[in-house]
Amino acid sequence: ITGHFADDLKRDNPFLVVDSDGHVRWIPPLVLKTMCDFTGNSQETEHCELKFGSWVYNANQLDLISKISSMDLEGYTANQVWDLESASVERHETKYDCCPEAFVDITYAIRFHTKSVWSLM
Repeated sequence: ITGHFADDLKRDNPFLVVDSDGHVRWIPPLVLKTMCDFTGNSQETEHCELKFGSWVYNANQLDLISKISSMDLEGYTANQVWDLESASVERHETKYDCCPEAFVDITYAIRFHTKSVWSLM
């Protein structure tokens, strides 16, 4: 990601799929890469979350739907110290004090555990 998301969308034509029932799928032209920071932690299991949602549009205006229950790990790169334990996807609707309507987010939860000492040798 360049940090200029709007510029990227103007340059690249966004791909929208409109179903016959009116649902619109937006397939953004980007690959998101992130790192979970586990430095200084001595726990055997670590948890990392990626949360996507709107701060502007409520659930009546933008309804995020995930058609998968686990993450696509096609581009996952294994680590020498950590094993991937699980990768799940959850949809949440949250009401805040500011607003009467709920807001939707999709959260990707990733759980790792340390490899055994014997497998590191």
